[in-house]
Amino acid sequence: MWEQIRRFQQRGCAILLTTHYLAEADALAGRIIVIDKGRVIADGTPDEIKQRGAGKRVRCVTRIPLAAVRAMAGVVSVQSGSMDAAGTSGASDASLLEIATSDSDAVVRQLVTSDPSLSALEVTGAQLEDAFLAMTAH
Repeated sequence: MWEQIRRFQQRGCAILLTTHYLAEADALAGRIIVIDKGRVIADGTPDEIKQRGAGKRVRCVTRIPLAAVRAMAGVVSVQSGSMDAAGTSGASDASLLEIATSDSDAVVRQLVTSDPSLSALEVTGAQLEDAFLAMTAH
């Protein structure tokens, strides 16, 4: 189906696609409109929507308490999983965090200054789902 949609696009056709599968919307759409409770809350390209909603994603292993990370400026949401010193799941005071952020530079600075043992730091662009959740969370 995706191939057929792309063929229509190449011929200059406009296609209206409604979906809850956000990876599909990200892969196919030139423009996305986000509707929440019957109201348009965002309208733009996939990149514009991702930037507006959640910005970037920061992953790291840290000993900073989850509540302290959630309180940092620029943090939109945080997911956590325990890690041991070898980086595998297990008992430890370090956690693997995945942080959705509107300001990754500020979050990274706060992480680095708050935890000298910070490791496995990664900064990537947020996914469309992150932006959607950030915009529609009530």
